[in-house]
Amino acid sequence: MKKIFFLILAIAPLFVNAQYHVWFPDKAVTDSSHFNRDAVLYGSTDPNILFWDKEMDASTTDICYKIMNEGVGEELVALHKNGVKHTHPAILELNNGPFSPKLAIVYQTNEGADTDLGYILYNQDGSFSQPALLASLPGEDILPVSDNVGLVAWENNGKIWVASYLWDTQTFTAPYAVDSGGVTNPVFADGNLNYLKPDGTNTLLLSKSLYYYQGNWVTNSSSSRSVAGNCSAMASNGIMWNNFLSLQTSTGTKPTGLAILAENQPEIEYLNSPLYNYSQPAICDFMIGVKYVGFYILAYVSDSLGQNEIYGKSPFWSDSVTNISKWEGNDHSPRFFQTFPNSYTIRVNLFWESDRMGFSTIYYSHYDYLFGGIAEKAKKETLFASPCPFNQETTFSFQGSGNSQVRILDLMGRVVRNLAPKQDSEGIYKAVWDGYNNLGNPVPRGCYLVVAYSGNATQSRIIIKQ
Repeated sequence: MKKIFFLILAIAPLFVNAQYHVWFPDKAVTDSSHFNRDAVLYGSTDPNILFWDKEMDASTTDICYKIMNEGVGEELVALHKNGVKHTHPAILELNNGPFSPKLAIVYQTNEGADTDLGYILYNQDGSFSQPALLASLPGEDILPVSDNVGLVAWENNGKIWVASYLWDTQTFTAPYAVDSGGVTNPVFADGNLNYLKPDGTNTLLLSKSLYYYQGNWVTNSSSSRSVAGNCSAMASNGIMWNNFLSLQTSTGTKPTGLAILAENQPEIEYLNSPLYNYSQPAICDFMIGVKYVGFYILAYVSDSLGQNEIYGKSPFWSDSVTNISKWEGNDHSPRFFQTFPNSYTIRVNLFWESDRMGFSTIYYSHYDYLFGGIAEKAKKETLFASPCPFNQETTFSFQGSGNSQVRILDLMGRVVRNLAPKQDSEGIYKAVWDGYNNLGNPVPRGCYLVVAYSGNATQSRIIIKQ
């Protein structure tokens, strides 16, 4: 009982002191003299890098990028070829060691007889590889999306295709058809590949868990759910945290509305207006210490002001809807990306496109909230975890004296792992956690409490396993 009491004291800021902020004022991150589209952000850990496609003229579109750690950085070109359009970038995180590429940037290209998929690798030193072909199927290979474990999915002629990144050769597998027969709109969410199929006046949401192993594709599970209306524009935030999906729905002559679905929850939430269209949704999880069903952050397009505007909806309060883009011009295509600027803040980054002066500009706003609470923000950090969030392993480091140990607990107070830190030549205690528990099993993704004991002193912090 005493242990649980102190644990509650330690994690109480997760719930009672979490601060929910307003959306920060929007700002342009591209110029307004070109068609800038399809922003995608890499940056669960530093540095934050924004990629997008920029139409240079009627025949040439570049993949551009900029580092956004300190405000909006200098615009750079990742891929250019005269007379070729490279569009719709998708990012696959590959940082699997000091000598592996950092990212794969997958994109559509019209260099061949039809639309194909290509990719370039972004290396640890900031250089890019030569472009390579990922898929050149007959017909149009379009709308590439990626997850966090090496998979890319896309659409071609009513089929959904996938390919897996091969770490040893730094290439991709041959395309594999997941499903056919009028299926569209592939999206990854919480480790599953989701896509849509018309079903009379409704739409089937199909979901599969699959992976590539020793030359074969393996499907762990599959499911389907029926959603009312003709659905399109399905979205998630594209990383494993999100167990929500958002869809645009249209039923009869009613204005377009939205459907919100949570994994493993039978209820479907429908958002609509009797007068105005709600469309192009984007959604992401609200990641406080313990997940609560129904807590999400939503963005969508509404034409209630006579032109398309971006609105944001925060969790907890049903009336907390904010008009984020308040300037002239039609705004569209919102996208969410979550980053972690420090050990106590989760940042929800929102990008969208605004049509102004005959071109499209990419705009940006963000919404911060604390998962360590006010006390965590105020204190000087003494227990460090790098990287955090982490995927495969993270290293804890702290100042100590005498006998030291590190204990990892879940947010129910149960001990997950005990570690024995070692002191380095500079007197810093360090311990590496590989994401496994004391029984040798991998632990689920989520938030964990790390407590370092050294002499009579105790240090703690929250970490996130992806």
